[in-house]
Amino acid sequence: MKIGIIGFCNLNIMQYLYKYTNVLDSNNVDYDVIYWNRLGVDEKKDFLGGVLPYNYKIDTYQPFYKKIRFFVKYVLFLRRCIKINGYDRLIVLTTQSAVPIYDILRRKYREKYIFDFRDLTKENSSQVYKKVVQRIIDDSFCTMMSSIGFVKKINPHRMEKIQIVHNTQLAQKSMVTTKIEKNTAKIRIGFWGIIRQIEHNKKFCDRFGADPRFELFFHGTGEYEKLQEYCKMKKYNNVFFTGTYNQTEIPKFANQTDVLHCIYENDIEQQPAMPVKAYDAIKYRLPVLISKNSQVANFFKGTSGALAVNLGDNRIADKVYNWFHNLKTTQVENDFKRLENKVLMDDLLFNEKVEMFIGAENNENSDLY
Repeated sequence: MKIGIIGFCNLNIMQYLYKYTNVLDSNNVDYDVIYWNRLGVDEKKDFLGGVLPYNYKIDTYQPFYKKIRFFVKYVLFLRRCIKINGYDRLIVLTTQSAVPIYDILRRKYREKYIFDFRDLTKENSSQVYKKVVQRIIDDSFCTMMSSIGFVKKINPHRMEKIQIVHNTQLAQKSMVTTKIEKNTAKIRIGFWGIIRQIEHNKKFCDRFGADPRFELFFHGTGEYEKLQEYCKMKKYNNVFFTGTYNQTEIPKFANQTDVLHCIYENDIEQQPAMPVKAYDAIKYRLPVLISKNSQVANFFKGTSGALAVNLGDNRIADKVYNWFHNLKTTQVENDFKRLENKVLMDDLLFNEKVEMFIGAENNENSDLY
């Protein structure tokens, strides 16, 4: 049996890919990863399967109408790869990958593919698109969703198809213990990842940028230059930008952070999502700032190490300062352990589902004898 894993961006961005390759590698399954090398870089693969990259560099942040012809070319490449290699089963990562090949999934791979749903795209603006996504879920072997918030938004017809899979590369017990440095001269608030939602982050910098009790650190790419220019204009001397980083640097960032910045604007797409940094807070035992009225706030409800805030609150800096200095290390550690155990249990169910998927062909054949 050979499996095709279908992605729509670079390997280093698809961190959730490794949840699947870990299971496939441990079961000696033959597979290829088909993906679009949008950054035009030579990437190292950390799995045993083959790679079939579509090598065409584009500016990810240019308007969609400028990208559409390259999008079409990648879809044609993708369809050719599926036809030529004749995969027995598919693992389809994100709706961007699934919707353009829905006809193939329905005709040739019904109940023989895993659909990995990561983010909302056009489901809120187009009922037709939403129905297609619902059908993709219906026809899948199972559908992995990274947030229960998405389940509520998509409202799938067949709930038995859904398995929650957390937005972590590999869930395992953290080797870090909670360490809250309350005697620090300044509270270091750190962010790592793709820097976007610029207007929202400008508000964040406005709340803390001129306050000598805090230092803000932004690690990552995206639209960080716009935010950096804004902070220079506002003369915020306590806001720092480090630019591009490697995933292996995250533990170093965590060690230099007192509080993790996980505050996102509650727009239609982000409000039900569970970002990777929410899990980084658990992994690195970091107190974390989150947005009120979000799925992340629901997830961390009752957790002393998470503070739900509203950037419209003029007293937010005082509240964060007082909250941080009143944290009790033991309670924060216990709260994070409780959440960690839930994530680990869900990940065991994920592994079982994938193992059932790759063993399903053998089970089908055994029914013939």
